[in-house]
Amino acid sequence: MIKMESFEPLPDEKKLLTRVERMKKELGISDRSLGEPLGLPQTSIWKIFHEERNLMYYEAQGLVEFLLMVLSPIPYNKVVKDLAVKGKDLTWANSHDKIRDVAKLMFRNGFSQLPVRSENEAYLGVITEDALIKKMLTPEKGNERSWLKKLSDMTLLEADIIETLPKYEGNEPLRVVAQVMIHYPAILVEEEGKVTGILTRSDFMRLFI
Repeated sequence: MIKMESFEPLPDEKKLLTRVERMKKELGISDRSLGEPLGLPQTSIWKIFHEERNLMYYEAQGLVEFLLMVLSPIPYNKVVKDLAVKGKDLTWANSHDKIRDVAKLMFRNGFSQLPVRSENEAYLGVITEDALIKKMLTPEKGNERSWLKKLSDMTLLEADIIETLPKYEGNEPLRVVAQVMIHYPAILVEEEGKVTGILTRSDFMRLFI
């Protein structure tokens, strides 16, 4: 789970609470039901909505996650590790691999992105189709005609093409992660501080099967 450790009040608290209260009424959710996932009694929820108590960052996150769970058609018991590619099934690119070889690996296996690790197997980021295409279309000045060959011979590090993706724990509900997948092609699965898997948009399609 992505953690918010700040206990400061929200800067746009009133706007958020207005929207949450409207949804609460439309869905018929009681203050008690809303407070349970946050570990708050019914009286605390009442005070928050009546501006007698500030809403904290971690509480706001809990409210949003709870409402996503209620609204989402994704089964409540499905979590990230249920669909993610992980362990021995996970294919990695290495930071010293040439772009030509990485592109070939992605093309032949239908990968839209790959996690990248260093020579000592430390996680560095990801390489994506989008990043490759963008790099291809932005040649170095004066090397326009030979750019594709030059780029193909570069390593991932030399091309400065490694990006980052959000990380989630394996037990994170898919309902929550689904919202993130609208903006990112994939997320990384993290266990005990180490990247152990990847969940892509195509993996989500398995929910239809």
